[in-house]
This record gives sequence, C-alpha cells and structure tokens, in this order.
Amino acid sequence: CLPVVLSQLDRTQARIKLQGRLRQQLILASKQQAERTSTIRLRMNDMSDWFTNYQEQEAKRLAKLKESLLTGALTETDSEDTIICPYCGNVDHDDRYPGEGEDEFTCGHCDKEYVCNTAISVSYSTSRKDES
Repeated sequence: CLPVVLSQLDRTQARIKLQGRLRQQLILASKQQAERTSTIRLRMNDMSDWFTNYQEQEAKRLAKLKESLLTGALTETDSEDTIICPYCGNVDHDDRYPGEGEDEFTCGHCDKEYVCNTAISVSYSTSRKDES
C-alpha cells in the first residue's frame, strides 16, 4: 500500500512542478509580449512624431512660398506636389488631372488664369523570371 501512495505522491509532485514551470513560461511569454507591444508603440509614436514634424515643416514652407508669390518675389513655382497658383499661392484642388504638358487653369481663389506644366515621373521595379 505504501508504494502505491508514494507513486501517487510522486505523480502529484511532478504535476505541481510541471504546473510551476508552465506558469513561469506563461509569465515569461507575457513579459516578452508586453516588451514587443511597448517597442511597437514606441516605433508608432516615432513615426507619428516624424509625420507631424513633416506636416509642420511643409506648412511653414508653403506659407513662405505663398508670401513670396504674393509679394512678387517669386512669379512661378517649380516641381511641387500640388498645383499652386503663381499669383496668390493658393493650393488648387482642381478635380481634373492634367496630362503631361501645358494646361491652363483659373485659380479658384483669385480668379486669375495661369499655365500649369505637368511632368509625370515613371519608376520601374524588376524581379527575376522563374527559370523553370
């Protein structure tokens, strides 16, 4: 009877040890997940800070450009990502997409006509062809 009781006791102790190890592994995995989540949050905050800073810098740049156009220090813009009236500096949100080349626009803000020259850029990506 004693060997059976010892055998059951051994199994119970082994089960307790296993549960302890599993609990430790679970705690470790939880800590690792928390660290990964924290790292991701930090990276997202860095990206958000960068984007906010970029937007602020771009707004300042456009404000300076607009001031230069209004004072006549500049009479044209070059290689902008948006269409900007060369008279008042207003960003034109015209729905039509001009094709490559010259097109005439009327500013929706100051009603002056101007010429917009559109340059379209092309980029290429390549990959290896399957050699089957």
